[in-house]
Amino acid sequence: MRPGFEPATFSSRTRSAIKRSRACAALGLALLLVGAAPAPAPGGDEPVAHTIADVAWIAGAWIGANGEHRFEEHWTIPAAGCMTGMFRWTVGDRLRVHELIVLEEEAGGVTMRLRHFGMQMRPWEESALVFRLVELEEGRAIFHQREAEAPKRLEYTFDEDADSLVVALIEMRDGEERAVRFSMRRASGRGD
Repeated sequence: MRPGFEPATFSSRTRSAIKRSRACAALGLALLLVGAAPAPAPGGDEPVAHTIADVAWIAGAWIGANGEHRFEEHWTIPAAGCMTGMFRWTVGDRLRVHELIVLEEEAGGVTMRLRHFGMQMRPWEESALVFRLVELEEGRAIFHQREAEAPKRLEYTFDEDADSLVVALIEMRDGEERAVRFSMRRASGRGD
């Protein structure tokens, strides 16, 4: 025994309290570790761990219209684990929004970052909005933004037969799910 050290002696009641404290600490640690795991995707699925190559079908120039509303989205081909995109929406002769978009491979999957701009490239947000690819099947990719006050989804659906792309922004408003859809077809490359 070391000098100045005396082993502690505890009553059976104190030993029981120590055991309970250790059990609670172990349970707390287990809950902390479970909470640190990636959150499941909507519908209870685990986050999808895909690569940029899995969404390469989005590359190209896409255009669409609905009345006076004209919209277009352009995507580069995959390179260096990323793709770059832009979206423009006009109403008549007025700009509604410019959007710059980046898809990047990151640990655990694909992340989309986007930012909205008005005329003279005035940003709408202080920083990029971040979406994670959470669901992927042939011709369909769903990105989810968890950090938003009201979580949002972006759904890209490609129809190879019709050579069309539908982009849907889906969000909760007043307790209801609302969607804005942009139906586009592949452009010939000459600004049609």
